[in-house]
Amino acid sequence: MFSRFLLSNNNDFKNVQNTINNFDKNIQIYDPEIQRNVAFTRYLLDNFQRACDNDDIKPYYQPQVHTLTGKICGFEALARWDDPIYGLISPGEFFKTIENTHMLHLLDIHMIKCVCKDLRSLIDENRNPLPVSVNLSRTDFLACDIFFAVDHWRKYYAISPSLINIEITESALSEGGDHQYASGVDDAANRNENTSYTGYKVDGATESQTYNKE
Repeated sequence: MFSRFLLSNNNDFKNVQNTINNFDKNIQIYDPEIQRNVAFTRYLLDNFQRACDNDDIKPYYQPQVHTLTGKICGFEALARWDDPIYGLISPGEFFKTIENTHMLHLLDIHMIKCVCKDLRSLIDENRNPLPVSVNLSRTDFLACDIFFAVDHWRKYYAISPSLINIEITESALSEGGDHQYASGVDDAANRNENTSYTGYKVDGATESQTYNKE
């Protein structure tokens, strides 16, 4: 009789059936890897400023080779984080975290400072440094006056504009054109850029445009 009642009550039967069908969808299995990732992300955020202050985040210089002569014609500054606890942290591990928390402009300004400082050291050693390319992103133009930051550190270390190549994305170029720089368009996905400024040079792979601020 009880079983007949269950079978005759369509609503109750459907509810039980739905519960059974969806049972596995409501189960979450504890994964210690998720907890480790959360803790690592928290560590990156808590220690980002310290890493900049201590130069744990610093540029690694990748040679740029002239395709016709085969000679090194400059370097690209790539950010690397050499942490006292985690060791060398790749950009793939910390870059997205910095970007998602709207601190990418702080990283780029720090890189500009480090590049200018390293160029100054080479000049003081009577060596002839080659130009260094640094990357700027769209968020730099939204978060701060990035050209002011470039000029500030360049002048602080007395570096010629000809020694700094600015590589920027196409979207950033459209927003930052009201400056006296010759600007290069960059493929944002591949960082494959080359152009030039009226003071700084930007090498841009697709096209170049010059903006002169009167």
